[in-house]
Amino acid sequence: MADVYKPIENNTNPLLQKVRIPGVHFRVPSGGLYYPEGVLDVSVTNGEVVVFPMSTIDELTIRNVDGLINGTAVYEVFERCIPQIKRPDQLLARDVDYLLIALKKMSYGNLVEFEYQHNCEEAKTHKYTFNLGEMIRTAQPVDPTSLVSNSAITLPNDQRVELKPIIYSDFVEMLQNLKGIEDKSENDMKDTLIKATAYVVQSVDGISNREHIFEWLKTIPREWFNSISGAVDKCSSWGVKTTQSFVCEDCKQSFEIDMPINPVTFFT
Repeated sequence: MADVYKPIENNTNPLLQKVRIPGVHFRVPSGGLYYPEGVLDVSVTNGEVVVFPMSTIDELTIRNVDGLINGTAVYEVFERCIPQIKRPDQLLARDVDYLLIALKKMSYGNLVEFEYQHNCEEAKTHKYTFNLGEMIRTAQPVDPTSLVSNSAITLPNDQRVELKPIIYSDFVEMLQNLKGIEDKSENDMKDTLIKATAYVVQSVDGISNREHIFEWLKTIPREWFNSISGAVDKCSSWGVKTTQSFVCEDCKQSFEIDMPINPVTFFT
C-alpha cells in the first residue's frame, strides 16, 4: 500500500514547507474489534491505522521514564504519530504492543540489537538482532470465536468467572503497582501479583468490584487460581510473538530471547 503523508499544520514557517513525513498503514491484531465508539477515528476500518515516524519531540517524550510509567508519554506520542487513535488508554494492551513495535520500526528501522548473556558456562555478552518487520508480519490476529469461548470458566464450586482482555490504562496501573516490587515484603509481592490477575477478571458471579475480586482471588484454593491463569493464557494467545530463537555465540546451542515490549525499557 502506498505511503501517506502527514500534513504540517504550521504553514507559515518556511522551513516546514518541504517537510513531508511519510506514514504506513498497519492493522492491529484485534482488527479493531471490541472497541466502543470514540476509541478509534471514524475513518478506521478493520483496525487499520496509519503510523507516522517519531519526530525529535516524540523521541524525547518516549524516553521520559516518569511519563512512561504513568502512561502519558505513550498517550502523547500516539496522539501525534497515530492520530487515528483517539483514546490510546482504552486500547487493548496487545494492540499497544503491536503499535509500539510498528512505531519503533517506522522511527529506527527494521532491525533492533539487544545485548544478552546466555546461561551456558563461561558465556559472554553478545549482541543479537530482532527483525521487527518479521514480528509484525507474523502477528497473530485475534480469533473472535476462540476469544469468546475461552473468556469464561466455571470453578468446582460452580462460581462463574468472566475474563476480559486487559486494556492499556489497566496495564499502566499494573506497572505502577509493580514499581519497586523487589523491595517489598514477600506478602506484598504475592498481593501485587494477585492484583495483576484481578485486572483480567471481568466479574465473578456477576460481581465486578475489583477489590472484592482481589480478596476472593487471595482466598480461593491454588488449583482454582491456576485454572483461572490457564484460561487467561488461552485468551491471550494472539498478537505479537515477542520471543525469537538464536544460537549462542559461545556454546552454539539454540535458545530464545523474549524482547521486552515494556515501553519503559523498549525506547530507552
